[in-house]
Amino acid sequence: MASKTIKENIMRYFSEVVGNGNLEPINDLVHPQAKDLSGEWPDGREGFRQHISWFHSAFDISNITVERIITDGKYAAVYWRVKGRHIGDAFGLEPSGKQIENSAISTLRFLDGKIFEYEVMFDMLFFLCKLVTWEPGQNISTTDMPKNNHACNIILNNYRTNPHCI
Repeated sequence: MASKTIKENIMRYFSEVVGNGNLEPINDLVHPQAKDLSGEWPDGREGFRQHISWFHSAFDISNITVERIITDGKYAAVYWRVKGRHIGDAFGLEPSGKQIENSAISTLRFLDGKIFEYEVMFDMLFFLCKLVTWEPGQNISTTDMPKNNHACNIILNNYRTNPHCI
């Protein structure tokens, strides 16, 4: 598939689906047997629908900006930024109402011109530091942290040894 068409599909996916939460273009853009490797989503288009629905229930997105797309016609890497407000459960954190801005890299593989594999990686440490407020000297316990969150455990251990790092 031509790189231009892949880039157009990526821009449409990020604009209409990720940015606006519109699930309808998923049928046009995502292969029926696709896999969203970003979490424990079911295979196929339904996994993408669930991922996007969760994303928009956790965040009121005000802006998605695709900064760069690199593709060879079969695989693509996308560097993108998101702005919004934390309005629902996200990674064990209850809604804070705080504004968020973060960057992410998504990798995609295409089959028959459609997204066949998708994975997103973002700066979890930066994200958590924006949403969780800790004061220097505050006694933080694991009960203050989202359950089963490795990144939070790293932050907590670093905080205990150097409380001025946050």
